[in-house]
Amino acid sequence: IDFQKKNGLDADGIVGPASVAKMSTCGGVTTVSAAPTVPLTSCDFTPSKKGDNGAQVKLIQNFLSSQKYNVGVADGIFGNLTETATKSFQTLWRKDILDPLGITNPTGWFYGNTIKKAKELCQ
Repeated sequence: IDFQKKNGLDADGIVGPASVAKMSTCGGVTTVSAAPTVPLTSCDFTPSKKGDNGAQVKLIQNFLSSQKYNVGVADGIFGNLTETATKSFQTLWRKDILDPLGITNPTGWFYGNTIKKAKELCQ
């Protein structure tokens, strides 16, 4: 990921075509045989909030989109649309997500009970 960040690439930890192309111009690598990438499964969520970015956020966006929430383009950036979609998801599943915490307003953070409910739905 550090290599990708330092070279202005999408820092997702996957050695895709852009990373391979950049590696071939850095340090004299002339042949790179990239193993097939193994995508995260649709249920491997980790806590995320507005301002976060990367493969984990894209996973959340894809999940929310599959549940018919508008996240715009799944670009891996946890922005306004992803936050609004998360809040809508939390509100719909209030009984499972918010009520156990004793809170009434959705947070927009994808964590804790939100992840738990998402994992239930994507299995």
